[in-house]
Amino acid sequence: MRRGLMRWDENELPKAVLLERRARLQAAMRRDRLDGLLIYTNLVRPSAVCWLTGFTPYWIDSLLLVPQDGPPILATALSKRVADWVRSTSYIDEIVNTPRPGSAIGQRLAANGASRIGVLEFDALPGGLFDDLAVAAPAVELSDASEAFTSCRRPIDAAERKLIARADAVAKAALDQPQLTDAGDAGELAGAIEKHARLNAAEEAYIAVAPDLDADRRLIRVTQAVPLGRRFAVRASVAYKGSW
Repeated sequence: MRRGLMRWDENELPKAVLLERRARLQAAMRRDRLDGLLIYTNLVRPSAVCWLTGFTPYWIDSLLLVPQDGPPILATALSKRVADWVRSTSYIDEIVNTPRPGSAIGQRLAANGASRIGVLEFDALPGGLFDDLAVAAPAVELSDASEAFTSCRRPIDAAERKLIARADAVAKAALDQPQLTDAGDAGELAGAIEKHARLNAAEEAYIAVAPDLDADRRLIRVTQAVPLGRRFAVRASVAYKGSW
């Protein structure tokens, strides 16, 4: 992963687009009488926070608070030494670096006198974050706000379409390499595809192979030198600036 390629590019994801998305969500929050909305994010759940800020997390827990009015706050377990990198890859006004994001956000909610807070995918919020929120802000009522978020997230704007198209182009180019026909085994094949995708700005690339379609049609992650059969299949899942 090359960090230089991951910087937030306003030509690709304009600030006006992010502000419009935020305004749409905050209007839904006012409609549902929510003082704020919490979104949990980590490596395998990046999309909601990325949609609002452009930020994609790596191997760490973070919690985004979107207040009913004003800019969001990101509390992240990433250390302060990477705070500048987080800012360079996203449009976030305030970043709180803390080993306990739930406590930091809970303290902010209590200080602001919040009473009703929605949570995206409430049932999937990690228990440790919930416990820290409950201790820091015991008077705050938490409820699931997935429906409100989904209603705002559903329309795909022009900026997102362009990012999806770029991710698609990266994946196709990685799969269209002429030298792939010379791969000696499934592991070598998957490695060549992932290398090409990442060198062409993919943030993530998950390559799955069905090494021998005559024996088994299931696509699997290959980490060993599995021989390729007479017929085989490959699937490349690629992310570019948070779009797959």
